Amino acid sequence: MGDDGFRIVRKGRGSREASLTNLLESVLATIPVEASNQVAGSQSTVLHINSTFSTIHAPPQVPPYVPRLNELHHKPVGTDTVNVEAKLFECTCGKKLKTRSGFTGHQRRCSVVTSALFMAPNVKLSPSIEEQSVKEASPVEQIAAQTVNVESSGPAPKKRRTTRSGPPLLLPDELPSQLRELERTFQCLNTVHSFCAVQRQMVCTYDGLKDSVKQLSGSKLKLSDLGSMRAVAPSLIMLYWARRTDLEDASVRELLNPDDNGYREYSLVIEFRDARPVRLPGKIRLRDADGQHLGWRTSTLAEQIGLSEKSSSVPVLIERRNRNFREFLINYWKKCLEEGTDPIEKLSDLALQAVPVQPGQMWPEGYEGKPETDGAPLRPSSLTGLLDELKTEQFYRQQISDEAVQIDSARSPEYGELDQPLSADLTAAINAASNITRLYTHQAKPINFVEQGHNVVVSTSTSSGKSLIYQLPVLRALENDPTVRAIYIFPTKALAQDQKRSLISILSHTTNLQWVDVDTYDGDTPYRDGTRDAIRAKASVIFTNPDMLHVSILPGHKQWKVWLERLRYVIVDELHYYAATFGAHCAMVMRRLRRLCHIYGNDTVRFISCSATVANPAEHMTSFFGLPESAVRVVDVDGAPRGRKLHIIWNPPLKDPRRPGQGRCSSLEETVKLIAYLVVRGVRTICFAKVRTMCELLLREAHALLHEVAPGFVNKVMSYRGGYTPEDRRKIERQMFQGELLCIVATNALELGVDIGSLDAVMHVGFPFNLASYRQQSGRAGRRERDSMSILVAEGDNPLDQFYANHPKELYSSTLESSGVEVSNELVVETHLQCAAFEWPLIPNRDFEYFGDFEFIEGLCSKFLRWDTIHEVYFACSKYASHPSRQIQIRSIDEDVYRVIDVTINKQIEEVEASRVPFTLYEGSIFIHQGQSYLVFEVDAERKCGKVRPTSVDFITANRDFTNVDPMKTIESRPATTHKTPVQASGHTKALFAYYGEMRVVTTVFGYFKINPRTRRVLEAVEGLENPPITKTRYGFWIDVPEDTVQALRNATLNVEYSIHGASHALISLLPTYVMIPTTGQTDIRTECKHPAATRPRPPRIVVYDSASGKGGVTYKAFKHISDLLVRARQVVESCDCLEGCPGCIHRSACSEANEALSKTGAIIVLKGMCGDLAV
Repeated sequence: MGDDGFRIVRKGRGSREASLTNLLESVLATIPVEASNQVAGSQSTVLHINSTFSTIHAPPQVPPYVPRLNELHHKPVGTDTVNVEAKLFECTCGKKLKTRSGFTGHQRRCSVVTSALFMAPNVKLSPSIEEQSVKEASPVEQIAAQTVNVESSGPAPKKRRTTRSGPPLLLPDELPSQLRELERTFQCLNTVHSFCAVQRQMVCTYDGLKDSVKQLSGSKLKLSDLGSMRAVAPSLIMLYWARRTDLEDASVRELLNPDDNGYREYSLVIEFRDARPVRLPGKIRLRDADGQHLGWRTSTLAEQIGLSEKSSSVPVLIERRNRNFREFLINYWKKCLEEGTDPIEKLSDLALQAVPVQPGQMWPEGYEGKPETDGAPLRPSSLTGLLDELKTEQFYRQQISDEAVQIDSARSPEYGELDQPLSADLTAAINAASNITRLYTHQAKPINFVEQGHNVVVSTSTSSGKSLIYQLPVLRALENDPTVRAIYIFPTKALAQDQKRSLISILSHTTNLQWVDVDTYDGDTPYRDGTRDAIRAKASVIFTNPDMLHVSILPGHKQWKVWLERLRYVIVDELHYYAATFGAHCAMVMRRLRRLCHIYGNDTVRFISCSATVANPAEHMTSFFGLPESAVRVVDVDGAPRGRKLHIIWNPPLKDPRRPGQGRCSSLEETVKLIAYLVVRGVRTICFAKVRTMCELLLREAHALLHEVAPGFVNKVMSYRGGYTPEDRRKIERQMFQGELLCIVATNALELGVDIGSLDAVMHVGFPFNLASYRQQSGRAGRRERDSMSILVAEGDNPLDQFYANHPKELYSSTLESSGVEVSNELVVETHLQCAAFEWPLIPNRDFEYFGDFEFIEGLCSKFLRWDTIHEVYFACSKYASHPSRQIQIRSIDEDVYRVIDVTINKQIEEVEASRVPFTLYEGSIFIHQGQSYLVFEVDAERKCGKVRPTSVDFITANRDFTNVDPMKTIESRPATTHKTPVQASGHTKALFAYYGEMRVVTTVFGYFKINPRTRRVLEAVEGLENPPITKTRYGFWIDVPEDTVQALRNATLNVEYSIHGASHALISLLPTYVMIPTTGQTDIRTECKHPAATRPRPPRIVVYDSASGKGGVTYKAFKHISDLLVRARQVVESCDCLEGCPGCIHRSACSEANEALSKTGAIIVLKGMCGDLAV
């Protein structure tokens, strides 16, 4: 290691420590102090030595020992005579050499000889470009731009062909000074790198070049500079980390001491892409002295970085790279002007993403562009360092157990090849738009399947690059046939817009596909100005959602006739999102689309779907589209690389370890402390909350804490959820993507693949409904191969969270739940049969197969549709004679919304679904929006609006209601347990059955609680609200408690209703362990909660039902696992250490009666009785 800290590695010769002073002496000597003075007054000449062009500047004084020019060409320095035959002689530096004529390789590299040449007398400049251009150029540009001729008394050497680069490219006068400085830094880096890499065959590293670049530029080369260069010119510069042991040979490796404080395992390698060979050899053949093959050996890193440029082309190489970078810089600046963005701020964000992270760290070590922390401790650069520092915080009270930490190792990429390679135009466009040169296996394989004519579903992790899977087949088809049409279907508008931008970016870099028209067709698309007609006529690709397909495209299929005839690809992204009732609706919409395409003679449509990791992707796709299993191909092996992932379960501590019954500390407070801890250390975080109220509470409390500890970070935290206006959501997405925010608190609205930039950490406030959702959310961090962390903050009052906190391996190693749609939901199927009959009369033998079992569909048609005996077809019934799709909402039964108006500014701040109004908008309730509390003082049912005004209260409200759930119709029954109930007095045994069917749910809201959000403690109970009962029809299952169990409760003087209430809570809390709870916000699982003062008699039964209407929902899937659910619920309650019940066993945060009417002892007796283990 030299004085300047430079480390070099010779290609193929091992490595050695050397100072850059001698190596760069020739370069530094050519940089004039003032370009104008040197060009005008100095005497110079040009030497041509062994076909190597070099411009030489003479210093004012010339030492007398410099040899003459003819001596340099005909007589090597240090010899008397040179003949044709080889002869040994001594170099000026004293080394013994052998040569035939001219310079040896040693002399061309010798610093003593080179210094002498630079001091040669009678030197004269002969620039190949105009003197004015040289004067205006920077010192480094002069080195790259000047070419020379030979004026010598010796024999004229053979001239080398040079390449003209055209007139110099000048920077615009309006270019910001920061970008000009970046260009100057690049020139210095380029000069040093090119000299060392080409002439010295070195592997250049950041540590080795930064001090030498400083000698040229006068300022330190920073990691942020490298990131900015790579962000501006990604196709020119490459940065990657390599093990230092790969850069050293055996002799040097022995000198490296890993125990030394200054030892670094990795070095950041800097490469220029134009210097890499087309093909990198992975193996080198070994031969003996006779040329016989002995075997193979792995090539070293230095051997793999083979330079295609020769030492004679260094000036031309430097000039070309400088020009290329200048073009990239100008193009970047112009693009920012077109977009209206600040080029400096944007480059600062892009630079961070462009710098690779050293393995085992979360942040580029030494990166100067990371956020300031207002005096807080500097952020640890590694995962383990962040965790270790967290455990030293004052609020840490052993929330992380030893078993609660798991580190997923990094994964190397696996590449695949296409059976039919992409065109050169498309390959270049993808590289330019996304910097992608090769496809991963999970990208190449499904594209090959599509080209073979199959339908494909891809189930891989988040951020694995699934977008290319459905982009490339469409673009390739459009290259070959301009009449091809494709439709992209996304569940949300935000995701559709995000993917549309991605596709347009690729198209903008193509040459042959500039004509392709891509448009969005959704509810926001104008229809009065002819926009929709223009889209139908011109668009080759449209982005839409299932709602628009259901309401507009399919009912208006005659206007879309040409489109449906030419439709080639249907892409449905985020397939796992389509579940429960909403998924069943969308499945019917897809089947209606397939039917209409068939009627128009198009049976060549291919369906491509992408999904998060689920257990049964093939089954889900076949049931969703109604396709045969033989027509679907599955790709579920992820080939994308990933960084390390640190999983942590953070379990809030007990309020009083001596009294476990008091429960655990608030998960809200624990999460807020973690948010503040991460934000002030610059960790980009997303925090997922399961419900909107928790999302708003987290934001409010986080702002309050940051006001105390780090006021400068308050505006760095925002919330994101449903109900916000589209303008607010787009603004938040843009701020997060551009790096203006450090933390975003969101519901599952951001669980989908909307690109909000790279994230470092994900937090989950409570287990997110199912394992697939947990992994989907965790995948939002660590994009672009960065190391990341995922923190699950367990809820103390949720038995499922406590189960995972006590058994972490169940979370980390459990298999995923199955996903799918229930296409046998009669309510859903019947309504879509009405829509299909309206679009085109149903012919039984032709159309029934698209919608399900023939007998099942025939029964529904004969019952609900009109049969035409003359034409033998079914028509929609009179109720749906006019546009039935407008009467049928596929996302919820209630489409009406109430506007929430802030009367102080007379502005609408949010919308609330009508079905949620009785529980969220009522006089006296507290409504929270963007962390601000509002008092609801009036609800107008006629105008459908709620009037609010800001308030500063420190409590929240929760509605008080009572619900009567009564079974009305049994659809299916099954044994509740494999055991028999205890022997009755008569000596007979009786099996215990569970029933699934239709229920009548009557809810009456009569008051509300004022609750402390931190402790969940009830501050006041308010009664007197006068609301009419809400009556709905729902589906679920129920189990009648055996008579002997009821008698056992009475014998123990336990309240029967309290005991059943506790058992119901334990049962419902464990449902997500067996079935996938949809995270769309459409479904909630409920039970009949008891109030202490309730006097109405209720039958002794456990009731669990879906809050959303429709058969075949989540409760039906849980009904199939009822025996296992009962056993696990009993185990959880019995194993809890509390005495009277706690949040870890029978308490439930969603209880409408604040868990007041519960009995743990009675719940155990109920569950034992249902499991058949109750002692007589």
